Amino acid sequence: MLGVEEQKAAVADKAGPDATPGELGAALEELLPPLKTRKPKPCKEAMAQIRDLKWLSEFRVEIADLDRLIKKYKFKEALPLVESLKNKL
Repeated sequence: MLGVEEQKAAVADKAGPDATPGELGAALEELLPPLKTRKPKPCKEAMAQIRDLKWLSEFRVEIADLDRLIKKYKFKEALPLVESLKNKL
């Protein structure tokens, strides 16, 4: 399991331009249904797509936290974080 610094580095290492707010919002929207129904496999797949995007620097820590919560099956705690991220976009 990655530590906080390794998670930040892994998210920050993406090359290229930042993803658009529309792309980021769509990725988060795709995560909501499996998160609400607490389905681990679809959550993991949606989170993989989220990790593949290059996030703006202000969101990277929250995305790393979201990834950690989903890996630990803490879907109830991850849901408000997704909502918060969507509202910030």
